[in-house]
Amino acid sequence: MGNDDLPPLEDEVVSWARARELLQDLLALPDRPAILLKGGAELRASGGAPSLEEAFARLERGETHGVQLRYRFAGSEVCDTLLATAGGVRIVRIRR
Repeated sequence: MGNDDLPPLEDEVVSWARARELLQDLLALPDRPAILLKGGAELRASGGAPSLEEAFARLERGETHGVQLRYRFAGSEVCDTLLATAGGVRIVRIRR
């Protein structure tokens, strides 16, 4: 598989304020994104998927290593991984 076969990838660190704007954009989507918390086995095994707001709050409080969101936007499948960093939130986005 050559590099031309890979989906487009974006990687950026944004402020928490900008990440909150992204959260509001995602809340406005007609379909809820699929949410996966990235953490230890005990975190993944704890009940059902949290709401988008709760997943973001857990990331902000440091209760999870990351949050992965899968959704459709403008005819594309999008996978965002949000990771808390010292400078804000690292967002890694893959579009297919």
